[in-house]
Amino acid sequence: MRKFAAGGVFFVLFLIAMPASAGVQNGLGLGWGVDAGMKSDTHFALNLRLRALSVTPLEAEFAYLAGRSMGVYANLYLLHTKWVRWHVIDPGVYWNWAGAPLNNPEFQRGYDLSFGTGLEVKTWRNAVVYANARWYFPDPVAAVKEAKRRGQVAGDDGQGVGNGVDAAVNFVKDTYLSAARDWHLTIGAMWFF
Repeated sequence: MRKFAAGGVFFVLFLIAMPASAGVQNGLGLGWGVDAGMKSDTHFALNLRLRALSVTPLEAEFAYLAGRSMGVYANLYLLHTKWVRWHVIDPGVYWNWAGAPLNNPEFQRGYDLSFGTGLEVKTWRNAVVYANARWYFPDPVAAVKEAKRRGQVAGDDGQGVGNGVDAAVNFVKDTYLSAARDWHLTIGAMWFF
């Protein structure tokens, strides 16, 4: 629990120390996330976004998921009007500091890769409401290591090497298919300053 508190304090201090340079908007948001795929779970989200949309369609987003960990994402805006913004692809990295991955918890790993999309609607002055949908995929190196370990266990059961290879291939396939079905939705509000 102390790691989560320390992460939250670091996150807020980072926001306070971040200077608002010319053309850069800083946004602080609070949201509630729902694991909308295979399992049902919720989490509180604290988001920090840095963007200069007058210069580039990219935005950096830092997300702290209470009781989980922290992620960094690059949001690419395809639609940017006065009232609505839509970002797609959103590649990112989510660190599993708490040992609580967002999906496939049956094996431990240091991080997950993520992709997603999101929509923002301006409500009043610099306030927006947002919805982000993201998919988290296990670290490929850790997934292959776990598949290899499971393949060796299956190969050692007297069924032969072919059984071990099948077990490893099935593990990787099942892991990534379940990650593709297990998406995460975060809804919240954000203030840009």
